[in-house]
Amino acid sequence: MDDRVFVVAAIIVVAGLLGGAAAYLTEPVVDQAAAEPRRRALYRSLLLGILAAACVPLFLSLVQSGLMASIFAPPATPPRPPAFEDYLIFTGLCVIAAISSRRFLDSVSRQILRQAERANERASQAELQSAAAAARVDRVEEAVERTAEVVDDQRAGPMPMAANANVVADAAKPYLSEGDRAVLQAMTKHTLRTATGIAEDAGIPKTRIGETLDILAERELIMPAISPTTRGKRWRLTPQGMAALETD
Repeated sequence: MDDRVFVVAAIIVVAGLLGGAAAYLTEPVVDQAAAEPRRRALYRSLLLGILAAACVPLFLSLVQSGLMASIFAPPATPPRPPAFEDYLIFTGLCVIAAISSRRFLDSVSRQILRQAERANERASQAELQSAAAAARVDRVEEAVERTAEVVDDQRAGPMPMAANANVVADAAKPYLSEGDRAVLQAMTKHTLRTATGIAEDAGIPKTRIGETLDILAERELIMPAISPTTRGKRWRLTPQGMAALETD
């Protein structure tokens, strides 16, 4: 193991003990007869001093200091002398942290909690941005497919929609709720639709559109499909769905 690890550990212990003893000596003496509580106070100060000194590397990392990186720098060519100046600075920081151990530990704890909260906020913002980007991609894909549909319609002529409706003209027409009708109506705008586009046109939350589409697919009013251009999942209106939509 690197000898510098033992040097840093020794500095933490010695500086923690010195700082803890200094903190104990600077505390006002309330009752000279209370020898046993004072002894416990000394032990507590020494222990807190070592703990505070051990948190100094974490504190240096939080403030983005390069002191520890300088102490543990890889061997150079030609070899450079030991970082005595860095060791002295580190020792002083450990002593100061040990003297004000309670306040120092509380400060480090608050900084860690603040950084954790910022990390959670950044993760939430990244998730929202990812969802927005996915929605934009869906809209772009729908626009590409819409253009392809227009070209196909111009080549093949008008689509005989009545022929599809006649397939199920005599079939029993299912009941449609307002939400079902809104989804089916949104799907008539284009041959293939994404779940995001359907949700936006139908006014249904995106968290519920998947369940609604699955139910309509089970009733054979819509069916899943694959985009011929992007190979993504799409939804298509079935003749049964068209007939159900035309009911009053």
